[in-house]
Amino acid sequence: MDTIQHLSWLEGTWADVRPDAIIEETWLPPRGGTMLGVTRTVRDGKTTFEEYGRIGVTDSGLALSTMLGLGKPVLVYKVMELAENHVIFGNADDPAQIRIAYHRADNELRAVVTGVRDEGAWTLNFIFAKIR
Repeated sequence: MDTIQHLSWLEGTWADVRPDAIIEETWLPPRGGTMLGVTRTVRDGKTTFEEYGRIGVTDSGLALSTMLGLGKPVLVYKVMELAENHVIFGNADDPAQIRIAYHRADNELRAVVTGVRDEGAWTLNFIFAKIR
């Protein structure tokens, strides 16, 4: 399972609508060896977070490259686990132990991002509904 086609279930536009914000994530279909994605959070009518992503095949297999805003450093996370409708990205040597997990069930996409800081472990949970 090391081709981009194994992640085609991520394709589409997804939204996590909350009382104080809307978080949207869009992934283009696999084509040319890559999937490209964008995420944004809108609060009070203003974009407060943006992230750009690229999933593609590298020498060590599939990897997710992210940029938390234009001009920011690129962070790369390798596929650590891949199954039907489920993937975990991360790096075993990352001191922050960041893991990005996606799981799809029908028209719902769950994303869980975890890591550690000086204050301890942290988790971000997202429940996206498919809107396109």
